[in-house]
Amino acid sequence: MTFFKPYLFLGLVLCIQTISFGQNLTVTYSASSTKNQEILNAIETKRAYASIRDINNETKAIIEQLQMLGYIDAVSGLPQNINKERYEVLIRMGEQWQTIAVTIPAALTPFVQSENKSPAKDTLVMIPVKYAAEFMEQLSYKVAQEYDPFSEIALRLLEKDTFPQLKGSIHAKLYPKRIMRHLVIIGYPEVSKAILTHQGGLKLPMNFGPDALAPLDKKLNQIPYFNITKPTETLFEEEATTLYLYLEKKNNNSFDGLLGFATNPETQQLSFNGYLTIDLSNNLDYGEELNIDFKGDGQEQQRLGLKAKWPYLFEAPFGISAELQLFRKDSSFTTTQKALQIDYQQKSNVSWSIGHKTIESNSGLQNTVNIPDFENFKTRLWLAGLQIYEKQDVALFPHKYSLGIQGAFGQRTINLIEKNQMRFHLEGMYTFALSKHHLLYVKNTTDYISGNDIKTNEAYRFGGIQSLRGFSENTIEASAMALINIEYRLAFNDQFYLHHISDVAFFRPPNSTSNHWLLGLGFGMASLTKAGLFKLQIAQGFDQNNRFDISQSKVHIAFATRF
Repeated sequence: MTFFKPYLFLGLVLCIQTISFGQNLTVTYSASSTKNQEILNAIETKRAYASIRDINNETKAIIEQLQMLGYIDAVSGLPQNINKERYEVLIRMGEQWQTIAVTIPAALTPFVQSENKSPAKDTLVMIPVKYAAEFMEQLSYKVAQEYDPFSEIALRLLEKDTFPQLKGSIHAKLYPKRIMRHLVIIGYPEVSKAILTHQGGLKLPMNFGPDALAPLDKKLNQIPYFNITKPTETLFEEEATTLYLYLEKKNNNSFDGLLGFATNPETQQLSFNGYLTIDLSNNLDYGEELNIDFKGDGQEQQRLGLKAKWPYLFEAPFGISAELQLFRKDSSFTTTQKALQIDYQQKSNVSWSIGHKTIESNSGLQNTVNIPDFENFKTRLWLAGLQIYEKQDVALFPHKYSLGIQGAFGQRTINLIEKNQMRFHLEGMYTFALSKHHLLYVKNTTDYISGNDIKTNEAYRFGGIQSLRGFSENTIEASAMALINIEYRLAFNDQFYLHHISDVAFFRPPNSTSNHWLLGLGFGMASLTKAGLFKLQIAQGFDQNNRFDISQSKVHIAFATRF
């Protein structure tokens, strides 16, 4: 045995060299007629082959393509060496058969009638040969929707009929549809099943089909409380099918703060204003929310807002939310708003709400004569609202669009006199992706209070970085307003962008019949750091008299982080 070892080693080396350094062979595929040659030339083939085996495999693939075109008698000869590395393969195509008369089993007849390109008669269907593969693909897809995806369906040619028609039949072995009954969550098992059901659309037991998992993952991606770390999988067992979700809990609490400064036109001194927003979300793994919002304008105006929401009472798509808002104007008056709502989660990104709100305002002064357009009042309103949104997997621009609508109707009481009042609120935004680095952000906010005697202490207040930029926080009063925010954003990467500011507001002051407009122009930047999102904005406000004063430009600095 020792004697043969060197020769064995040498043989292995020669084999490896032959495989590694094989010659490039070229092939000419020839047909028996000019017409057939044109059909043959239309089939894409390789330019070079490493071995005769590769040539034979390619020839087999060409024959299969010809048979799918109706040349069922197509055959090929052996590769013939013409000159060194050049070979020729002769292909005899035969006649092109045009149609197949297919006999359909009774169980598949409903699917064939919906998918066939020509009307079915009984269980006999006429299929153009060139559409046979497409027909079987569509039929298999339909069957997979109603039966087990592993059901077997095959087209068998029985015999040649009168030219150019073939005879065939469909062989089917159908298995009962699989039902996903069990759920295993890996990574974040504490998540509430109600969130998966009502926001993610995961309702077990559910049928398993070829398109079942992709839509499920898309809906789950819209849920803000976790990330999908791995595509959803299924485990097929003899008695049941188990669904596997791979989730990772998000840090969904957020802190958002703003520092603004500008020159006071009266004192010519630097004044500060800003806001603070804290959102606590899903800390109990149930999708609950708590929001704390504070705003101050540096001119003895403060607003405090508290919101709490508890979804999916008793695992149902219904939840409850409460709201408290306090607005204080120095020592002149305080306005309190209290609301209680019932929420209904219709879809993963669609929710409805109904509820009741009370608005009450009282003066802190004994003598209110010096307060213009002021009256103590109490308003009771019934509410109805709708929320729609779509998220996207972009850290800087998490929402593709959102829409919130709320209508309210009730009575306002002043000095024991009741009067009907209607309120309307709309807030919607859309981020248009013009290209990879260019985006257009558009937002509209519309508010309306019915009546011609709206008091200053019940009017809407806007202005500042979260509404009309270039103006101080909450310094503009209106009984009706429409605000449009437009930003052209130049995104250099996923962590930094520059943008311009174009804010336009049309509004009607309280107790006025004329409309006014305001304009805010400027520029800004946003940077996503490891600590959070940093924003810097500079804006100048204009009124309808087009007055410009560079000293009145507003500089806003904001920082938001998640924890």
